[in-house]
Amino acid sequence: MKRKTVNRNIPENRENANDRFRVKYKDKSTFELLEVNIKRLKTNESITVTFKSEDLPEKDSIYFSAYVNNKDELIIEWRGFEVKKNDTINDKNITYSKDMEESIEEKYSESFSPIVGDKPYVLILGTIPGNDSIRLKQYYANPRNLFWEIIHSLFNRHIANEYEKNTEFLKTKNIAIWDVCLKGKRESSLDSDISDEFPNDLQTFIHNYPSIKLIAFNGQKAEKLYNKYFKPFKDVEYFTLLSTSPANASYSYNEKFADWKRILDFINM
Repeated sequence: MKRKTVNRNIPENRENANDRFRVKYKDKSTFELLEVNIKRLKTNESITVTFKSEDLPEKDSIYFSAYVNNKDELIIEWRGFEVKKNDTINDKNITYSKDMEESIEEKYSESFSPIVGDKPYVLILGTIPGNDSIRLKQYYANPRNLFWEIIHSLFNRHIANEYEKNTEFLKTKNIAIWDVCLKGKRESSLDSDISDEFPNDLQTFIHNYPSIKLIAFNGQKAEKLYNKYFKPFKDVEYFTLLSTSPANASYSYNEKFADWKRILDFINM
C-alpha cells in the first residue's frame, strides 16, 4: 500500500498557542494512505494519524490545530475525516480530539455575557473566546494567558483559585470585560483565524454604563475589529494594550505588565 508521509514538530514555544498548520498532499491519486506524524518536542511524544486517500477532500490540503490543555495533554484537531489512530510511543499524556469534525464553514465561536459591576470605569475588550475559554466557559481560561495574573498584580493581589472570586474582584476595581465580537468563525484560538464575525452591541452597553471613561483593547486585533464596526464614543478614551495571549511571544511578562499599568489612572479616578 503506497503511503505519503508528512512529519510535523510542535516546538515548546508554540504548543500553547493553538499552533495551526497545513498538510498538503497535492494529487491524492498518487497514494493510498496519507500518514501525518506529529511530535511534541518538549516531551518527544508522538502521534500518528492516517487518512485513506479516498476519504480526503478534492482540495489539496488538510488543516490541523495543536495545543496543550490545562492537564498538559496534547490536543490534535483536524477537519471532519474518519481516520485510523495508530499506536504511538509514550502516548499516556496525549489526547486525540475530533473537535473539528464540523467543516470550518459551520464552526462558530460565541462570546460570553460581559462581566460588569454597578459603576465600571474601564472596559477591557478582547476579540472572541478561544478554545479553552469556550470549554470552561471562562474568560481568558488558557493557563498561559497572562490576563488574570497581570490584573491581580496591578493591585498586588494573588489570583484566587475560583473563577467567580476573580471576576468579583474585577467589579470591585470598577473594571468590566467583554469581547468586540458576539460570534464568528474561528478554526483555532488565534486571533488571525477570526472571520465572518458579528459585533456585540457596544452602543447599548456604553449607553447603559456612562461611567466608562476608558476602553482598553487586549491586543491589536481587538482594536481592528472595533474600528471595523464602531466609531469612537464621546468622552471615552482608548488604549491598545499588549495582548496577554501566549501567541504574543514577542513581549515579556514585564513589558506587558508595564504597559497594562496605564489603566490604573482611570481606575483610581
